[in-house]
Amino acid sequence: CGPTFSSNRMSPVMRARWLYVQGFAHYQIGNAERAELVWQRGLSLAREHRLEPSSLLLSLAIVRLLVDRGRLDEAEAVEAAVQPNWGAGRVRQLIELQQMRARLHLLRERAKSRSAIE
Repeated sequence: CGPTFSSNRMSPVMRARWLYVQGFAHYQIGNAERAELVWQRGLSLAREHRLEPSSLLLSLAIVRLLVDRGRLDEAEAVEAAVQPNWGAGRVRQLIELQQMRARLHLLRERAKSRSAIE
């Protein structure tokens, strides 16, 4: 099954980063459920240790996964929980966050249009 790197000997930053990468590995092989669990665990760790950049990265990964799976309400809840200070010095991640917000808005508007037609 491979290393889990959950050892308390690793710094919280390294554990959060490992969980971020591990989640992508699961997602790439089609195991979205496992990826979500790993990313949620990483996000909890990052929040516990006030690791803002890691919190932002993990939140973005979770939002992308939820949007891809059509779980818009949950994606919006995760997006809404993102703190503005998490992106300090993280221009790329802030751009990604704005793109995800725009994507969520677009998908919501499409859903409203479809329901209005029906």
